[in-house]
Amino acid sequence: MGDIAAKLSSYDILTNLIPRAAFAFIMKRLDIYDFGSTSAVIDVIMYYFLGPVISRIGSIILRPVLNEAGLVQHGDHANFIVAEAKDPQMAVVLESSNLYRSACSVLVTSLAAYDVKLLDDHFGWSLRSIEVGTVIFLFVLFLRAYRKQTAFIERRVQYHTQLDKTL
Repeated sequence: MGDIAAKLSSYDILTNLIPRAAFAFIMKRLDIYDFGSTSAVIDVIMYYFLGPVISRIGSIILRPVLNEAGLVQHGDHANFIVAEAKDPQMAVVLESSNLYRSACSVLVTSLAAYDVKLLDDHFGWSLRSIEVGTVIFLFVLFLRAYRKQTAFIERRVQYHTQLDKTL
């Protein structure tokens, strides 16, 4: 277990570990869902999986909504790459930004889960239908995350390819 803790970066702690713990706490506190089980192995897997889910909800759903509402603006990615190479503090600032986005994502996701609970109380949905809906949501979320990450990689390749041609 010490080896795993040693491999955690500050990014992992800030954008995955803290938000997943906060989300699990809020879900339990609001009596929506208790992520604890009788198996420590299952708990570790579940808590590990929660971090990327919360982070992806922030980057795939929340970020575009905030951009569209004009609450957040993102500049050209090529400019970010240049700034990142020149300013070592960019990584720290980016971590902070992602932590805040993840915190917003935790709160929005908690409210959405609470809304599902209220709707379930009203309509009497079966647990199976909620589980299937959750699986479909997660599939679409991670498919979009995969597409976004692939496009991100391609933009970086294009940037460095263009940079090499100019040298």
